[in-house]
Amino acid sequence: MSIRMNRRNLLVGTTSALIVAPAVWTSARASQKITIADAGGAVTERNKQFYYDPFQKATGIEVVPVTRRGSPASDIKLQVETKNNLWDFCGSISGDVVVALMDDGYLEEHGVTGANYSAIPADLKNKFYVPEIIPAFVNCYRTDTIKKPLSSMADIWDPSIKGVRSLRRTARDTIEVALRADGVKGGDDIYKILNSPAGWDRAFAKLDQIKPRIRTWWSAAAESARLLQTGEVDILPTYSNRAQELIDAKLPVRIAWEEGFYLVNGWVIPKGSAKVELVRKFIEFALEPKRQAEACAASGSGPANPETVGLIEESRRVNLTTYEPNFKKMAKISDEFWAVNQDKAQQRFNSWLLA
Repeated sequence: MSIRMNRRNLLVGTTSALIVAPAVWTSARASQKITIADAGGAVTERNKQFYYDPFQKATGIEVVPVTRRGSPASDIKLQVETKNNLWDFCGSISGDVVVALMDDGYLEEHGVTGANYSAIPADLKNKFYVPEIIPAFVNCYRTDTIKKPLSSMADIWDPSIKGVRSLRRTARDTIEVALRADGVKGGDDIYKILNSPAGWDRAFAKLDQIKPRIRTWWSAAAESARLLQTGEVDILPTYSNRAQELIDAKLPVRIAWEEGFYLVNGWVIPKGSAKVELVRKFIEFALEPKRQAEACAASGSGPANPETVGLIEESRRVNLTTYEPNFKKMAKISDEFWAVNQDKAQQRFNSWLLA
């Protein structure tokens, strides 16, 4: 994906003056509402500020958020199979979950069109999935204890670099990190290695080297931020927006973009949803570049639309995933590979942790 920088240096701290409202909807639609399953907490609060409440103000259509589980795949399957519509659509869904649901026929075609959708690179979207943000999984560390700038995943394994380490209790992310630390280039090379039993053995052999030095295996992204915030851990790979929250709070935390990987989070519509048209209108509303610029500037996540990056104040832009100098240091994770292999990888990883 090539990120084309817009030279306008637009500050996105204020919202109302920047957003062009869509045409007024009919009164028949104005009495309706749509329900979205999203990630909850701070994600819901930001979405309410930049998407849900402005959409209701502009159209009269209420957006009701419901907090979902981290991976809502089983809930979506149950909803479709029982025809019990708990939600009209889901937000912040990762691409590997989408691939599995899409292949099994559990998703509705979104039908989103328009210039803002067209501007999103083709390799990030499909007819069942509309990208919302581009998170990055990167190495992060405290600069008060780690004095030398880190520049590779191998630094986590380097015994000459002192400090407490933590890794994620998730096979996908930690195996990706381990192979990078073992000298495998991110992207297709990772999956070529993992296409054989020897490749999986190589990943776990690398993890064997670091296992005795891992004090904490974190699960939720919020936990990783807390570990860095309190100083319980000095080095850990996590999502860049979580580290950026700490940087914004003036804590001594730095992001090393080198050898990170990025993924896509977006919106999907469960098969059989009765409000596809309303959901489509909401998504088209949320894809408006200035609106996305404001939301991403606030959250620290990279926008999926390349044209949006240039609308963000430069001091904030440089900390986003899709800022070109950061983006080119990373590789995209393969949703297709992990949709097929994640369950068996996690089973082996769980057994390895207990050994």
